[in-house]
Formats: sequence, C-alpha cells, structure tokens
Amino acid sequence: MASTARKEKVEALLEAGRAVGTASVIFHEAVAARLPFYEAAYAAWRLGQAALALEVVGGDDLRAWRVARARWAACLRRALLATGSGA
Repeated sequence: MASTARKEKVEALLEAGRAVGTASVIFHEAVAARLPFYEAAYAAWRLGQAALALEVVGGDDLRAWRVARARWAACLRRALLATGSGA
C-alpha cells in the first residue's frame, strides 16, 4: 500500500476516534501504529501461499499464481519500506 493511502487510512481511523471521544482516539492511534506490521505480515503470508501454490498446482492456475506471487512480493516490499525494515 502506498504511503499516501496508508496516511489517509490512519487519518480516517483517527477522525472516527475523535467523533466518539478521547479514549477512542487513543485506541485508534494505538491500532494505527500497529497497522504497518500487520500489512507486512499479511503480504508475507500471501506471498508464501502463492510460492507454495506454484510448487503444488499445475495447469491453468500457474499463470494466476505467478501473477499473485509478483503482486504480493511487491506489496511486501512496499510494506517493509514503509515500516523502515528495508526490503
């Protein structure tokens, strides 16, 4: 996910929290702070799923799994760069 989209998502969470009170804002800020980790973890899981599928699946599904592997590798790379973990 692009950095701008992530900022917009975090701002939307914070704005929703402000609408219902201070305690909720603190909660949403804590959730927003953890979001990059979970985005990277999910992308890594999906990349692993696609890589495993390429080893197991054959036929018409190969192209789709190759595309999925490339997509999730790019997502993971962006997520790691966003968290400062490198790629």
